[in-house]
Amino acid sequence: MNPRFPGSKWVTRHTMAKKKSKNVNSAGQVGQNQAERIRLANQPDPEPDSPWSKMVEAHPGHPTLQSDTIYALPTDMIGAIRSWMPGFFSDEELQFELDLALLAGGGFFYKRPFSQYDPIAPANAESDLNSKDQEKRLANVEAKIGKMLTDEFRKDGRDKTEIVGHFDDEQEFNAHFDSRRWGFAGWLATHGPFRAGCQELKSRWSSRVRERGFPRIPLSFFGEKPEPVPRHDQECYSDFLMFFKRWGVETLITWELPLPMSAALATPNMYHLPILDDAGLLVFAPWYLLRDRDVKLKELLWHRQFLHAPMHLSEWFDRDPKKLGHKRFQTMLIVLVTLELVIRQRYKTNINRRIGEFDRVLAAFVCELTGELGVEQMVDTIKKVRQAMDDRLKGA
Repeated sequence: MNPRFPGSKWVTRHTMAKKKSKNVNSAGQVGQNQAERIRLANQPDPEPDSPWSKMVEAHPGHPTLQSDTIYALPTDMIGAIRSWMPGFFSDEELQFELDLALLAGGGFFYKRPFSQYDPIAPANAESDLNSKDQEKRLANVEAKIGKMLTDEFRKDGRDKTEIVGHFDDEQEFNAHFDSRRWGFAGWLATHGPFRAGCQELKSRWSSRVRERGFPRIPLSFFGEKPEPVPRHDQECYSDFLMFFKRWGVETLITWELPLPMSAALATPNMYHLPILDDAGLLVFAPWYLLRDRDVKLKELLWHRQFLHAPMHLSEWFDRDPKKLGHKRFQTMLIVLVTLELVIRQRYKTNINRRIGEFDRVLAAFVCELTGELGVEQMVDTIKKVRQAMDDRLKGA
């Protein structure tokens, strides 16, 4: 996987800049930084047929479009608000929210659309960040691997029932791991030290990210080495990589939302392993160990965790029954994106008077997403999760 920022042209774009900067003193560096800011400010607007241009054309002068990061509501939630909270949106506001969801999916980040979180809604944008191409590439690779495995199973004499059972088990394993992954995302996005780290990176590298998007943990689909990062950008890339490994994230979606790394237990690993030394636990088990049924993975992981001692994650590891579990943190992620990052930003006056109604909207939305029954019971859960989120954000 290429470790460069999505959509970057680092080598060609900065060749002359690197040559000129070799003998620059501190005053010259200040001038270069000022020139960089001016250049970024004068970048051409997106293409006329881009999602951003279509949004600006449909809603000229809308104050929300002045923000660097604009989050969208899932279309299903917009429908739930119309059903459960009639009159909350004006006709113009309703059209804005629908257009935003359809054109951007999850929203716009520096005028580029990004996908909605998987546990909130499937992507429905006309376009997407270039990083989405990686996800499509990964999906294609996984599909090819699945086909190759099926062919190998058949050659080994496995029947159709066994093959289907294998892939059903894999899907169940992945669902189990994903629920923890998205719960961890909710915990991170409301965790003070992580949020502070994001803001520190933003203060240093916002202009780079504005131009080229976030770097990410490099992938290696077939064992290939990542391309080297140009010297001009190594400090930036190193800062992000250290932060990503410390917190177990693959990249950032926005300055507020992380994308946690995927577990590679039931499926092949797609990350470039040599750089993951302190991002988690890497376990190699030779085939002969399969004879021993007494070795338990959980006990082994906790033994290894003691050696590495990631104390900055101790709150996440705490399994006190009085505290929130991964399912509730996943719910918190939904509440954060929809309530905190959308409704409270654009409709603060309205929501302050109708927060109880919105709890019911969230309850119905979460029940529909998770298949859980009982909207009335979920309303109480949503209220507790919302209050816990507010406390965590205030503490941050």
